[in-house]
Amino acid sequence: MKPIANPPNPIETHHRELLEPAPNVATQVFEEKTGAILSRNDSPDLPFRWSVNPYRGCFHACAYCYARPSHQ
Repeated sequence: MKPIANPPNPIETHHRELLEPAPNVATQVFEEKTGAILSRNDSPDLPFRWSVNPYRGCFHACAYCYARPSHQ
């Protein structure tokens, strides 16, 4: 049996493949002055009050990200 490096997602109803290589996307990095590296979390569904995150935004764009409102 041949191992599969990237199996299809069983949840998605449609499968798409690129006909040509994906275009290069330029990454923009912005330097900002910040007040603190600690972020207070008041969400009742997370088991911690404080988090350390020196970054704003990321490449993943997770739908459940607690920091999303701060960098959209």
